[in-house]
Amino acid sequence: MTSNAQDKVDLYAPTYGQFHESLHTQVRRETWGEEFGQSGWTTAAEQDRFIALLDLNAGQKLLDIGCGSGGPAIRFAARTGISIHGVDVHHDGIAAARRQAEERQMTDRVQFDVCDAREKLPFDDGAFDAVMSIDAISHMPRRGQVLTQWARVIKSGGKLLFTNASVLTDEATHEELALRGGFGTQVYTAPGIDEAGIAAAGLKLLTKEDTTEQAALIAQRWHASRSARETGLRAAEGDAAFERLQGFLAAASRLAGERRLRRYMYLAERPNS
Repeated sequence: MTSNAQDKVDLYAPTYGQFHESLHTQVRRETWGEEFGQSGWTTAAEQDRFIALLDLNAGQKLLDIGCGSGGPAIRFAARTGISIHGVDVHHDGIAAARRQAEERQMTDRVQFDVCDAREKLPFDDGAFDAVMSIDAISHMPRRGQVLTQWARVIKSGGKLLFTNASVLTDEATHEELALRGGFGTQVYTAPGIDEAGIAAAGLKLLTKEDTTEQAALIAQRWHASRSARETGLRAAEGDAAFERLQGFLAAASRLAGERRLRRYMYLAERPNS
């Protein structure tokens, strides 16, 4: 494999079907159990929990920020009857999401577009009943500005639910963080940054949950499943890309397992005006 091809391998590429689909399908099933296109630390059981917390009904609209390849949004819409607009900066992810929506005949209720959610969102004020972002905000600097922009597009009385797996709560070396942040921009935040951003955005924090244990478990499973298929994955991805992802997963498992880098879920509400 050429270096150019290796450069295209990233944390999300296996979800988008860029390499030996059968190998990556096996890895995903062993990692998450019920595999529906997720590529972060979430599971089907966790998404069901989020569905209950957001409490949306048929006809309402959800903005999914960092939707990836669209599987989670499609599953969410199918289970609730709501409409979802998914956005992601990754062009390959959006292409895969659109294909899935067509194959599942969900294009009437699920829409996907390329969008950089670090910038001003191309939606009107109060356009959505809720905004959700799972394990994407850690790639976005200027936390207060980002949350203010997300809050802008939520209706009065609507909710924001997001997870952040990069809250640094104890010591970590430069080498550990370099491995953990080996895929694009990674923003590590101190405890309280997310809460301050929520308040500055004019939102009321309803619930905060520590979900670090799940992140550690998923990282460990993901690493182990890939290790069991090392020969095939090295051939598909190239040695450098394989080792980079394994290094990321080992660091993620260790930092979360030792509770030095934590993952939290936040549920907030935009007060009625």
